[in-house]
Amino acid sequence: MMCRNPWCCALILIVLADMPVHGSDRYWAMLRDGRELTGEQLRGLYEPKGAATLEGKPLFEAANPARTLRDTTRVAQLRGPFVEMTNGDVLPGIAAGMGGGSPFDTEPEHLIVELTDREGPQRGAPSRVRVRWEAVKRIVLTGSGSDRFEPSLLILRDGQRVVARSLHWSNE
Repeated sequence: MMCRNPWCCALILIVLADMPVHGSDRYWAMLRDGRELTGEQLRGLYEPKGAATLEGKPLFEAANPARTLRDTTRVAQLRGPFVEMTNGDVLPGIAAGMGGGSPFDTEPEHLIVELTDREGPQRGAPSRVRVRWEAVKRIVLTGSGSDRFEPSLLILRDGQRVVARSLHWSNE
């Protein structure tokens, strides 16, 4: 069957050109110089001195280390509670308070986050961290709802959705 509408054909070509081409390889890496590596065999990732290789090619050479490494078979799903930063990073934890901002305080205004995920690489890390307010994109308290960010949206515990015009935070 042939596409007879030129606009339809153009749209299909744009969509196909935008799709990632990683084939069936499990791992995908992008190096500092922009080159991409794909493969099934990832070895030495947890070895000392950066000896990790993907299909035998080193990932962490001093001249051209990997910037990104993905397991394409894994699908991440955000579940609350967490604090999402403006740069896309996610900090698993609960907003536990505020700090700074008073004329007698030398610290800038910040959110205090009580960490909830104490397993894995975070073991031994502090249980509370400070996050500057301008770095906070959203605070998610529960696992229900959408992963999509909607500015000014408050989702109450009963599921009611409220669009806020302004917010004022306090420790009380």
